[in-house]
Amino acid sequence: MKAQDKHDKIIKGWIRPLSIPSIKIFPFERPVERIDPALLVRDLCRDRPTDLLEAIKRRYLKLSAEDLDIVIVPAINLILERIVWPLKSAKQAFCLADFIACIALCGMVCEMAIVFIYDLAASLWNISRLGPKYKKMFADRRYEGLAQEQRVKELRKLGAIPDELAEDANTVRRIRREYLHFLDKNYARLEEDAYEAYTATFRVVRSLVALPLGKQKELAIPAHVKSYLELKGVSSPNSA
Repeated sequence: MKAQDKHDKIIKGWIRPLSIPSIKIFPFERPVERIDPALLVRDLCRDRPTDLLEAIKRRYLKLSAEDLDIVIVPAINLILERIVWPLKSAKQAFCLADFIACIALCGMVCEMAIVFIYDLAASLWNISRLGPKYKKMFADRRYEGLAQEQRVKELRKLGAIPDELAEDANTVRRIRREYLHFLDKNYARLEEDAYEAYTATFRVVRSLVALPLGKQKELAIPAHVKSYLELKGVSSPNSA
C-alpha cells in the first residue's frame, strides 16, 4: 500500500448519493421486502430534521393558506397535465424541502400558462386584424419558440395580460434563471425564493383556470375559460 503523501488531502465523501436506502443501496442487492414508510419519507426529504413529519406539515400548510387554494379547475387533460399537476408537484417538492425542484417546476408551469394565454388569444381574437408580425406569430405558433421574457413582453403589447400577472411571470422567470443557470448562486434564501416562485406561479394559474364559486355555491365560469371549454367541445357545468 502506498504511503500517504504529505501533500494529500483528506475530504469527506457521500456514499451512494443517488440511492434510496429504504428500498436498496447497492445495485447488486435485492430490494427490501417491505418498505418502511417512515424511512422512505426520510429518504425522499432533502433535509433530515428530528421532527421530519412536522417539518413537512409546516411547509405544506405554508402553501395551503386560504389565498393559496383552488377549489375547482376544468377536468381537461391539457390543463391538468401541463399546468395543474406540475404545480401540485412543485408544492410536493417544497414540502420535501426540494426547493430547487420546486423552482424548476414553477418555471415550467409559468411557461405553459403563458403559452396557454396565447392559445386563448388565438381562439378568441380575430387574428386577421392584427399586424403582419402577430399574424405570422399566431399562424405558426411562433410564440412557443420565444423566450419567456419575450413572450410576456409581446402579451403586454397586445394587452392580453394584466400587469400584475406579467410581473408574477417575470418574477418566476428571474428566480428560475438565477438558480438553474448560475453555478455560484448563493443558496442562503433558497426556501424563501422557492416560496416566492410558488406563490407567484399560483396566482398566474388561479387567474387562468380556477372556477370560482359564487355566493350560492354555483360555479362562476370566467368568460375565457367558458370560451376555451366550448372550443374544446366540453360542456360547461351550467349547461343543461
